[in-house]
Amino acid sequence: MTWLRLGAMVPDMTGRVEKIYRYPVKGLSAEALDSVALAEGQALPNDRRFALALGSTPYDQAK
Repeated sequence: MTWLRLGAMVPDMTGRVEKIYRYPVKGLSAEALDSVALAEGQALPNDRRFALALGSTPYDQAK
């Protein structure tokens, strides 16, 4: 275990991802991924990229 990280005395925590899913269309079924490229500070690529809306229902375009 490494105790020196960014000049503070904190343990180095390492995890392992067993399964990862994304939801390409918000509210619909998940898609299992075999692998994915992640970037620090970014969301899972293409997760909830699309949504379905009823034409007569108002929605917030800012989101």
